[in-house]
Amino acid sequence: MFGEHYDLSRRFRPATKEGDEDRPFRGLFGDDLTGTPAWPELLEKRRTIVLAEAGSGKSSEFDHQCSALRQANKFAFKATVRDVADAGLEASLVPTDRTRFAQWRVDPDAPCWLFVDSVDEAKDQGHHFDAACRKLADAIAGLEERVHLYISSRYTDWDKTADHISVEKWLSLPEPPPPPTDVADEVRATLQNRDKSPPKVREEIGVLVLEPLSRWQVERFARASGIETIDAFLAAVDHGSLWEFAARPMDLGWMVEFWRDHKRLGSLREMIEASLKARLLDPDPLRRKRDPLDLAKGAHALDRIGAAFLLCGRDSVRVPAAGLDLSPPERSMPIEEILPDWSDGERLLLLGRPVFDPATLGRARLHNDNEATLRCYLLARWLGRLLAKGCPVAAVNDLLFADTYGYRLVRPEMVEVSAWLAGENDAIADALIARSPYNLLRYGDPGSLPIPVRVKAFAAALAQVETIDPQKLWFGEQGLRRFADPGLDNHIAGWWEIAKGDEEARHLLLRLVDFGGQKGGLPVVRIVAYDRSTDEITQLLAGRALLKLGEKADRTAYARHVVEHGSDLSRSIILQALDALFPEEIDVETFFALIDKAGVMGEDDIATILPLGSELPAGLTRKEDLHRFLTEVVARSGDFSGDTVDDEKPFREAFSQMAASAALRLLDYHPLDVPDVVTDLFLLLHESHRRIGSEASFKALGEAFGASPGRRRTSLWRSIARLRTHPHVRGDGELNIWFVQHLGWPVLLSLADIDWLLLDICERTDRLDRLTALRAAHSLWRQFEGTDADMQRIVAAVADDAELSAQLAAWRSPPPETPEMIERMAGFEAARKRNEDQAEARDQSWVELINTLRDDPSFFDSLSPQTDETVDSRLYHLWQFLSWRAQSRSRYSIDSLDVVEPVFGPDMTRRFGEALIAFAYKRTPVGTVEESAQRRTVTSFDIMALTGMSLAAAKVPNWAEQLDPARAARAARLAVIELNGFPDYLVSLSQVHPEAVRSVLWRASRAQLDRLDEVDHGMLDRLEYADGVLARLLVPDLTGYLREHDDLAAAALEKIVSVLIQAQPFPDEGVAEMAEARATTATDPVIAAYYLLFLFALEGDRAVDRLREKMSMLDGQDQATLCCTLLPRLFGSRFNRTVAPPLPLSAERLEQLLIIAF
Repeated sequence: MFGEHYDLSRRFRPATKEGDEDRPFRGLFGDDLTGTPAWPELLEKRRTIVLAEAGSGKSSEFDHQCSALRQANKFAFKATVRDVADAGLEASLVPTDRTRFAQWRVDPDAPCWLFVDSVDEAKDQGHHFDAACRKLADAIAGLEERVHLYISSRYTDWDKTADHISVEKWLSLPEPPPPPTDVADEVRATLQNRDKSPPKVREEIGVLVLEPLSRWQVERFARASGIETIDAFLAAVDHGSLWEFAARPMDLGWMVEFWRDHKRLGSLREMIEASLKARLLDPDPLRRKRDPLDLAKGAHALDRIGAAFLLCGRDSVRVPAAGLDLSPPERSMPIEEILPDWSDGERLLLLGRPVFDPATLGRARLHNDNEATLRCYLLARWLGRLLAKGCPVAAVNDLLFADTYGYRLVRPEMVEVSAWLAGENDAIADALIARSPYNLLRYGDPGSLPIPVRVKAFAAALAQVETIDPQKLWFGEQGLRRFADPGLDNHIAGWWEIAKGDEEARHLLLRLVDFGGQKGGLPVVRIVAYDRSTDEITQLLAGRALLKLGEKADRTAYARHVVEHGSDLSRSIILQALDALFPEEIDVETFFALIDKAGVMGEDDIATILPLGSELPAGLTRKEDLHRFLTEVVARSGDFSGDTVDDEKPFREAFSQMAASAALRLLDYHPLDVPDVVTDLFLLLHESHRRIGSEASFKALGEAFGASPGRRRTSLWRSIARLRTHPHVRGDGELNIWFVQHLGWPVLLSLADIDWLLLDICERTDRLDRLTALRAAHSLWRQFEGTDADMQRIVAAVADDAELSAQLAAWRSPPPETPEMIERMAGFEAARKRNEDQAEARDQSWVELINTLRDDPSFFDSLSPQTDETVDSRLYHLWQFLSWRAQSRSRYSIDSLDVVEPVFGPDMTRRFGEALIAFAYKRTPVGTVEESAQRRTVTSFDIMALTGMSLAAAKVPNWAEQLDPARAARAARLAVIELNGFPDYLVSLSQVHPEAVRSVLWRASRAQLDRLDEVDHGMLDRLEYADGVLARLLVPDLTGYLREHDDLAAAALEKIVSVLIQAQPFPDEGVAEMAEARATTATDPVIAAYYLLFLFALEGDRAVDRLREKMSMLDGQDQATLCCTLLPRLFGSRFNRTVAPPLPLSAERLEQLLIIAF
């Protein structure tokens, strides 16, 4: 960062599990970093890994934070991973830091901050990160909880597995000790269903990524660097789409220097050249003077390296060195193979230049080449050198292009290379234009293409527009900005004649005019923007270009057009015009008239007026206009409904941010009061606060109400007047301060506000207002423990009003309670005490029971005999306690006693588990699980037995193999009483005792099929989402049922097919033929769809053929019904559950299926 650190308030975000190598640059065009942590939050954490790419300034950030902590007299130290791995932490510190470190160790309370930089540099020099972690652990042993540790690495060099394991193994914080168990308190907490205190958890090691610079950070950096023309600098970055460079402080540094030297920024090609030139220089000025590696030779070597990377599919060079593991990483190649004619010394000098970044151990990669743009550029430059030396153009064409089956194509890996090379070679440009002209608008640097090449390329792109992927057309804004040039202006009229007959061609040309600011397009857009016969997007693009490029008269004329024809224009056109023309050409009254025509509901029935944003009222500079704007908003926002989630007020939701922003601006003109319209607006917005209350502008507006006594006073009385008609206010209209606050008034009063409340007691004419002011003054006096003098002022304020004086006296001296009230309250108190005593007696009895049983678990040896209707009460009560403590409302089964072991103790817990298992083995279930959900019966004893069986399955090795047929049948019967699926043991049981499980499942499934006229969730529904092993048991039963019933209702068929799909794979045995025949003969399209769904699971190509035949037999409505039933189950949708079979389709059938879906 050129030797100087600027505080940029850097932000961080959690690293994703997938890694961040390919993530796009974030935050460059706005402050989208809200909620991401910054250094103040990071300094509170105790273990953090900071990942960043080269040139991002991570080392500088560590230096700055360490220095800032030291200046605050904190213990803070900086070291390198390399030095720590070599010599340990203390030896890696300078002498003064070693002294300070020793002082910290003996200070029992002081925290310490350790910044260790950087994993990638240590690995590059052959040091093992695990060794560094171990030595750091030695240095802070016994003091781990007082250390805030930060380790940096390039994210490309951070091994998410090995390195994270090293940090976890050596540097994680110790586990907090478990809290001591108080048996009595634990029992009472369980019985009273008290929330358990969350256990102390160990702070996890955070892995964060340093965010790229956002726009405001780039601006701060440039300003701190001494650039005075900040707006011009940022505009140049915008025009050249150079944010990829500006996002990194190191690259931003040389961009700033380039601006200082040239008073401009160059094209992308020019900036890449400048970057390479700067990075090929030795960063040490003294060494640079005697540098044997000249720039030309280094540039040629870079071209060879970039070419080798791209042509060989590599992204780094391998650097042989003594002591390093030379096992070749997959994507690296030895530098001596690329530069065999260079000496070892020259190669090492080159690798030491900033144009290379260390990758993992023994590797280096090109700086700023995460997306391969640089290696494409270097290969193009290398090919350009070959062409300049006489290499035949045909040879290069063979590398870049391919002619196959009559198609002239660009090789996919050479798309960007060919675009770069076309900028310097007309023959390559002509060949690329003949094949894929749009590539010259999107890839490489369109801004460095000669004007004649641009003219030919754009004309060809218009001619071939129907062959271009529409997504590429709409995501090429940066390329079009670079491509644009005043030299193209004279061609735009002719291009329009070519493009006007094709929709995509029109859009492409108008986007060039818009994004590129092509003045030559003005005559075209002056006509097209008013042509209501063309498509909406064409009108939008032309209108936007006209408003951007046109003169004042153009803006006025377009505003008049929108106003006069608003009823015929699309919503998008109106909103775009308002965004550009308000308030200069369109005043407040007209603005809202157009909003009324456009409406506030978007295409997805969401209240929105995008692209209009909260900044729109900034153009209103007169308070009268702001007042008028807010009046119009309030008039359209509806009245109070009393419902905070009322969906009938879309205008409020759509305008909430904009209106709050306008209200804040109006308050700037009213420091001593709040205009009534602002109060009205806030109360209405508050009613919808569940949707919009989190907006920053809404919160700021609420805070502004309390900024002065005058604002508090005026807003209170307007709120009271406005809220008297609120549905929640009682008939007499009397309001107190707290109720007004509940309904939206955002102010908290203090004792000082008594001053103006006393004035209002005397001055306000409405009697209810005077009573409200008196009530508020008295309440504030009580709340803030006012003085006797304050009370005397309140008494004096009501001295002339006998009624208010009497009311105040009543408040100060409330009348004694009546005998009836005293008796009633005594009864309440007696009942409360009685309930407390009963609860305490119950709790104490449980405590005594558990303590008694815990002290002598031998009672399990003498349990009462078990029958179908009885069990030992002690065992039953212990199971009840287990159920309460487990607190599971979605499952019956419990397969672990860990939740009760702290209360029961290990011995009693073991004996309890054995007793439950013994109970389960003897229990024959009596519940009727085959019945519908409404008539299903499950007894407590059956649930208790299910717990015992689940414990046995989890605890006993080879449990299922040890069961005899009778116990296996009991276990299967118990399994089907489970809530929400099946207990975990059922799959293993089915593999050892399949017939016992099948019998139970089929009996319940058949019962469900016999009652499918009822709305019921039964066994088939549970099997649909269970393990396929269970569904497979029923394949013979379900396929047999299908064969016997050729007239099944759709509900039954859908459930059977879903279970059979879940059971895949299974032997066909003629099932496919049956499904095929039924699908063909079915007259109901829904029935046909389910048989086809089944056939897709069995034989995909065959199913497509039958689907095509079936579609040809149906009318349009039945075709739609069939497809809407079948396709969501094959491919999924937002609204339909998906139980999709695998689709073993050939490419031909897949294409046919896609055509059918379309």
